[in-house]
Order: sequence, then C-alpha cells, then structure tokens
Amino acid sequence: MMKDELQQASSTPNLSVIHAEFKRSVDEQYRNRQQVAERTRYAYWDAQSPDGKKWDENMSEGKRAFPFNGSSDTRIRLADEIIQDRVDTLKAAFARAQFVAEGIGAEDAERAGITTKRLDWAKNTGINDLNREHELLEQYAETYGWAALQITWDRKLNKRTETMTMDELMMLSAQIQQVDPGNPAGDLASLINDEGSEEAAADLVRELYPGFVQRQSPEIFPQEINSLTKAEAVKIVKALRTTGQANFPVPYVSRNNPALFALKPFEEFFFPPESTDIQRARAVFRVDWLTEAELRGNIRTKGWNKEWVENVVEVAQGAHSPNIPLPLLREGNGETVYNLHGLDKQFLHEVVYAYTRGIKDGVECIYCTVFCPHYDVGPHESVGREHYAKHEMLNYAHGQYPFIVKVREAASRRVCDSRGVPELVSTWQNEIKSQRDSLVDRTSLSISPPLKVPLRNMSKAYRLAPMQQVGVTRPDEIEWMEPPPGNPREALEVIQNIKNDCDEYFGRTSELVPPAKSQVRQQNMVDADLAFWVQVFKQVDALMLQYMGEENLMRISGAPGGAGDFSEIQRQHDWKLRFDVRELDTEFMGKKLEYFTQFVLNADRAGVVDMAAVVELMANMVDPTIRRAVVTSPQAANQKMYERTLTDIIAMAQGNEVPYVESDPTAERQLQYAQQIIASNPKYQEQLQADERFGELMQKWMQNREQSVMQRQNSMIGRLGVAPSSAATY
Repeated sequence: MMKDELQQASSTPNLSVIHAEFKRSVDEQYRNRQQVAERTRYAYWDAQSPDGKKWDENMSEGKRAFPFNGSSDTRIRLADEIIQDRVDTLKAAFARAQFVAEGIGAEDAERAGITTKRLDWAKNTGINDLNREHELLEQYAETYGWAALQITWDRKLNKRTETMTMDELMMLSAQIQQVDPGNPAGDLASLINDEGSEEAAADLVRELYPGFVQRQSPEIFPQEINSLTKAEAVKIVKALRTTGQANFPVPYVSRNNPALFALKPFEEFFFPPESTDIQRARAVFRVDWLTEAELRGNIRTKGWNKEWVENVVEVAQGAHSPNIPLPLLREGNGETVYNLHGLDKQFLHEVVYAYTRGIKDGVECIYCTVFCPHYDVGPHESVGREHYAKHEMLNYAHGQYPFIVKVREAASRRVCDSRGVPELVSTWQNEIKSQRDSLVDRTSLSISPPLKVPLRNMSKAYRLAPMQQVGVTRPDEIEWMEPPPGNPREALEVIQNIKNDCDEYFGRTSELVPPAKSQVRQQNMVDADLAFWVQVFKQVDALMLQYMGEENLMRISGAPGGAGDFSEIQRQHDWKLRFDVRELDTEFMGKKLEYFTQFVLNADRAGVVDMAAVVELMANMVDPTIRRAVVTSPQAANQKMYERTLTDIIAMAQGNEVPYVESDPTAERQLQYAQQIIASNPKYQEQLQADERFGELMQKWMQNREQSVMQRQNSMIGRLGVAPSSAATY
C-alpha cells in the first residue's frame, strides 16, 4: 500500500511531494473544456476577420471560404447574453438579501442578533472590493461551471510620525519603575539632560519605544514593532534635550478587514483530480503573480525568507509554469490576446500557496507552504529555507481551508463535472450562427446575384450599380441568376425556436415560458447562490471574531461578541440569506406592498406585527442602499421619538406652540410617551394646573395626535364597513 507522504506534517515541508502534487492537480481534460468554453462565450474561431466575413486568404492552406469568398461569418453572443443575465440576477439578489442569524435556543437570541449586525456590516461595508470580486466569481462560475473564493484576513501596516514629549517619556518611565523598581529608566530625564550620558539615555529610549508605539497604536502587535536603531535613538535624545520633544516613526494598522478573492479554475486555483469536497481534499493550490517589490515587501510583513526571494527574482522572472498551459483565446485578426501571455508577465513572478492537510501529534491540521514552481528541489537534494518562502501551520479558528467553491450545478460529487453555460448552449449558438449566416448570404446574393454571361464575353469586366448602363449585342446576352430556392422565414423561425428553448431551459422570462416555471428556476438559482454565500460569511465571521478586536466589534455591533474566544467562534448559529426573485418585479412588489399595508397592518388589532421589521423590509425592497441610510434600529427609533415628544412638551411648557401633524402613524406612540413624561415629572403636573397657556397648548397637541389615530381607524372602518371591537381577533 502506497504511503501518503503529505499526511505527516512537520516543521520542514516535503517540497518534492508538494511539487508533484501540484503538477498532478492540473487537469488537462478540464483545461481543454475550459478553452472551448472561452471560445464559445467570446465567439472566437480560427480564420476570423474583423469585418465579420470569410476570406480565402485567412483560410488554412488548400481551403477556400464557404460558400463564397466574402460570405458572412457572424459572431453570435448567445452564451455571453445568458451569462450576463444570470450574473445580473444573482448580483441583484445578493445586494437585496439580508442576513438573519437565528439561535438554536432562546438563550442564543441576543448573540444571534449581534451576529446579524456583524454580518450585515461585513456584507455592506467591511470587505474591500466585494462588488468586483463578486462579479468575477459569478462570471467564472457561469462560464466554466465552477469557481473558488478565497477568504482571508487583510492586515496592512503603514507608518506615521508622532511627537513624544519629556512628560510622556517620564510617564512611561514611572510605569516601568512600578513593575521593576530596579530599572534605571526612572533616571531617564537626568540622563537625557546630561550630554555625557547620551548613550545610556539612547539605550533607555530604545527600551521604552515599544510601549510608546502600543500607546499610540493599540491594534499593533508586539512582533510588528521594529526596534529603533542606535542612531535614531541618539537623534531623539538630542532633540528631547534641546527642544523638550522629538518625532518618532510609529507603525499603525491601516487596514484590518476580511478580504475575498475570486479565483479562476485551473489558472489561479487547483486541487487533486479525485477531490469531491474541497474541505476534505489532501491539498489545494492558489497561484498568484507578484512584482519584485511585493516579493521583497513580504520579507518583513509576512516573514518570507530573504534568500528564497533573491533566488526567485534571479531565476523565475516572467517564467510561466510549464504545468499550466497558456490560454489560447484570441479575437479579431489573431493578435489580440484576452488572457495574460508570457510576454505580459515579464516583470512578474509566479508564486504558489500550497495548503495541505496532515497529522501532527495525532491531530489533524492544515499547513501553508509558499514556493515557486520554477525553483524546484532535486530528488536527492535536502530542503533548506532557501527553497521556500514560508511554511507554517494555518491558525484560522474555523479549522478549514480558506476557500469555498461554488458550482453552477450539482451534476455529480466531482466539482469539475459542473457544466458552464457555454458548454450547454454551444450547439444552439452554432445553429443560430448557421441560420444568420445563411440569411446574410442570401441577402447578399439577392442584392448582387451572379450574372449569366456568354462564354465569349467572360473576359469583359461589368460594373454593376443602380442606373449603371451595360452594353449588350442581344437582349438576352446578360441576365441575372435566379436567387437560391427556399423561404427565409424558415431561418427566422428556427432562430426563434432555439431562443425559446434557451429561455425555457434557463428559466428566463419570456412570453412562451410559464411565469411559474421561470420563477422556480430563478429562485432555485438564487437559493443555491445564497447558500454558497452563507458558507463564505461563516468563515468571514470567524475571522472577524479572531482578528478584529473587541473595540472594533463593539463599534460594529454594539457588543464585543466574544473577540478571540475560540469557543464562541465554534458556536454555530442558523444563518440565512433570504431573497424572493419576485422582488425584482417592481409592479408585483408595488401590489404586494399595497395589499400588505391596506389589509394586514390595519387588521393588526392585537399588535402582533413588528412594525420596525416591516418598515426595514419594505425599505429594503425599494432599495437596499436607502434602507441602510434611513432605517435605524427599533431602540434608536423609539429613543428618537421619545426625545421628540419631550422636546415638544418642553417647548409648550415655555409657552411655544409646536407644529401639528396630519395622519402621523406614530401619533399613538407619542401620546403614550407624553403621558409617561408628565406622569413621571411633578413639575409638569403642577404647571398644567397653574399655567393656563401650557394647559391649552398641551390639550391642542393631544387633540391633534388623537385626530391622527382616529383618521387611521376611520380608514379601516371605511374598508371593512364596521368598527371592530377591542375583543375582535384577526
């Protein structure tokens, strides 16, 4: 039995095995399918001409343009059109969908609400370039049948200049003295003022520098703080001695957010061919192309090996992996390349991130190894640090590969068995092209049909144009050939039938596709997509809890939410993303909202409808952006209404008449708050008895609000014909 050498994890990677597994993960059969899909979608084939015609000179040797030189060679965009329609629908559904985290038990309700706020922030604000990566992901999945999304944490450091005074240094010095009474930092001020102790003072400044940085940048980690050099410290001591203050370079966290990256199948993301579930795969590979500056920058920010970087820059600049065939897709005259060609990568370096599952100390773990496929290790060569950039255990609390794969269809357990739209419609697209070409060619022959000319006049050139005169010796010497037999309407009917078949297959809205069938197909497509995003945001939420910190979590959701608590990260909520495809139909939604407000809300005598949730849902149906801008939480709305009522009462107590309202839906709540405010304040009660002006204004204010309540009740009576009693239920 063959031993799996990837299984045993260790501090040193088995690079030869990882390299071999990477080569084995390139599925040549799927790569061929992928290129056929690209050719179909972008309507590319050999011997194309920019003018959309077939010419003999573009044909391979020994072949001629068919049916004649200059005949039609139309580009049909059926696959591209269907993909764009589906991508637009999925993007609109995702934008309008709302996260709902539901607890398993009643005790989870509060944390589920906090989770919902956290996820809503991540979806709408927290992830940079989410719209672009979402677009790419859907385009890849619809074109190739599947695509991968990488979920990672984006932490970036920058530097700024901060000023430190002698007082701040003394404060830090005192703190050190409390912890370590024997520390000479307590004499820092005298050392700075003594020119002869300049070197000792510089050593103390270097010692105090990390504490100063952490005070200025609380989110910074100790390992991210580089020590001051001796020369920098001496310069600071001199500035403090002469001016009482000095400038310090301070690192700070400029970006600390989750990040998503859409990955193209078998160009940016690979896995072994036997894999059915990516999370159970022996290994997965992510390919990226980096500039020399990025490589060198990662030495400090990501701990990459400097010697490896130098070797990669020297031997692998612009080299494309021989294991990954270059895309062949071209358009027009064959010189325009859609995807990157080797020449376009002359200043880039190919880097592979290998994620492998293994066993360490009897426990399953995931290791990430960063290497270059052009800088291999020989079979008898020992692996050194110069052969890889980094090799470390992945420390994500969710315990998964940082990738989620989306398949367009669940044709089988194998990811690669999912078919893209071009693969499904290629024959239909070719049939439409044949009919369109025949129509164009027939029109060309009808406008300029061939001439029947006697053999004796074959060498004579005839110029044909409207009103052009052609001299003949006999009336029948020259005549037009009859147009080809057949009915052009048949071609149009074939084209329309093919489009109808496509609409029915993909559930696109049309006159011939039953609305119920179209809605079912589109809803299934949207539901599958939202289920994918739920899995993505589970990882996003785990990373937020692990890396964001309590202060930021408090700012986002109003509660720390278990920052850094691995047990909290492992606790699962029932997460959902909800969306009804009919919400894209504005006419349907208008009627739906009108019915709901007229019959459901006005019949809610028991108060079972959560009006705050209703308003938020209605605003989201109109426009998610408007909902986020104008809709607040129920607590904030109630507080604002209470403050508004209190402001009105204060103004009336001072003798000012406040504006009156008409059909205000919040009037009943305002009356309740007014009663509470007056009942809880004896001064208002006394003033109502003694101040006639205040009493008159207060009475008019209440009558105005009661009128709004009566108007809403009368509106319901007008529709129902009766006034329901308080005991009536609905």
